[in-house]
Amino acid sequence: MVSDKSKQIYSMKSPILIFFLFFLNISLYAQDFSIEWGEWERSSGSVIQLIPNRENEFYALRWSGGNILGSYQVSRHIGFETVAKKKIKLVAENSIANFEGARVVNGQFVVFLSDKRDNQNHLFIQSFDENLESNGAPQRIASFDIDRSRKKGFFYIIQSPDKKLLGIVWEVPGKKEERDIYGFKVFDKELNIVNDGEYPLPYHPKLSTIHSHHISNHGDYFLALTEYEENVKNLKSNLNYKALHIIHINNDGLDDFVLDLKGLRVEAMTLSSNSKNQFTVTGIYGEMGTNGVLGIFYQNIDLSNGQVINEGLEKFNESFITKDWTERDHRRAEKRETRGKGTTPHLYNYRMKEITLLDDGSIIGTMEQFFIQIQNDSDYRLGTSTQTYYYYYNDIIAYKINPQGKFDWVEKIKKVKSL
Repeated sequence: MVSDKSKQIYSMKSPILIFFLFFLNISLYAQDFSIEWGEWERSSGSVIQLIPNRENEFYALRWSGGNILGSYQVSRHIGFETVAKKKIKLVAENSIANFEGARVVNGQFVVFLSDKRDNQNHLFIQSFDENLESNGAPQRIASFDIDRSRKKGFFYIIQSPDKKLLGIVWEVPGKKEERDIYGFKVFDKELNIVNDGEYPLPYHPKLSTIHSHHISNHGDYFLALTEYEENVKNLKSNLNYKALHIIHINNDGLDDFVLDLKGLRVEAMTLSSNSKNQFTVTGIYGEMGTNGVLGIFYQNIDLSNGQVINEGLEKFNESFITKDWTERDHRRAEKRETRGKGTTPHLYNYRMKEITLLDDGSIIGTMEQFFIQIQNDSDYRLGTSTQTYYYYYNDIIAYKINPQGKFDWVEKIKKVKSL
């Protein structure tokens, strides 16, 4: 006969015994499987840029390592298989150089390096073969003088829409009342010079803003800028908007084309051209003397005579603008109306991304909402302050213009979806 005390001890040990047997069974069962460890792989770094080449082939540019001891790395991919990779050496003519960018030129991956010496800033191009081995030494393709009376200056690297021409543009900002100097060189696939020049900007840098540079398929160079009205503080704002200029640089000098939107203000724009020597300007517009965006515009221009072939405006309706607005957005709009700052809703902080000209003459355009917030932090004990910049990339607006110059559709694409 089992005593009550024995029953109590047995009942306490039973759960422990069951757990032990269960764990032992799992352990014995697990011994039937062996764990195989793969080779240790280091991080390949952060992807900076993906550069397409032929169909199903692309290059991936990465930064690997820390801010000080890191390096640029490039890998070549066919499909999603890595077929070659290489560390990029920042050396040109036995001197340490600065990385300026990477492209595919004439089917080859190339990088651009710059080096300041001998009172000049030089730009070099280094090409690589399919195994990402360098094709000889970097080749110097552009230079500009470094003048103490001017700021240091910098390079832009652009390509024609068909990718057959390479454009190098340099800007040398002036000090005080000096005008900015711009220069350019256009090269074919074999790096022969097709077009080049250097000129002072015809507008004061304190009263103008550069939008974009463009190289046409025929080697023409264009510069688009906004001119502002003179004001006491030389502020470049929408309230002081004067005109948008498209400057064509040719052998005879400068052709200055003023974009006429019949009293409307250009908020942001981008340029493109096709093989028919037609030039397309498209972007977003607003009212003069106000902030915010009201709609989309475009113009097709014949480069041979500067005449407008067709043009159009598409105003956003109120439901499109207020789509996905929060209660806070509606309250802000009501406050603006109460203060007499406009009764029509606007879109804010959008900038043009790119446009694509289709073979049938249609235009596909995209723009993105972009803004920066700056946070200031001060430590009064140490007497130091820091600024943190937060970059926000929000909604996208996409649109299509048909060959007849009419808007087929305009859509707002919200990046963040609530579940």
